Amino acid sequence: MKQKNSNNTKPQRTAPKKPSNNPYTERQPSYASSSKSSDTAADNPTHSAHSPKKQRSIYLDLPSVFTTREGLSIALRHSMSERTFKDWIKTATFKKPDYGTYEKHYK
Repeated sequence: MKQKNSNNTKPQRTAPKKPSNNPYTERQPSYASSSKSSDTAADNPTHSAHSPKKQRSIYLDLPSVFTTREGLSIALRHSMSERTFKDWIKTATFKKPDYGTYEKHYK
């Protein structure tokens, strides 16, 4: 019969921790299923900051070559957030020939 060598033993696995009864560490309830009607982007895509209609109207208002500041000014007039616009101009819809300058891919 083989005896285990106490120097080469692996540490014992422990059971996973039980969830805490502390109300501050538990997940807060979701209010998404409330009966209150809200007009969000999920409910109505025309109110989305990046709806295709809104992007199209901004795209048509943009000059063929523009700076980030010029484009952002136009986007803000159309109620598109700065973050959404900056993410959008990084897509294949635009080319970036120089720092801070963008071109429309489709003219």
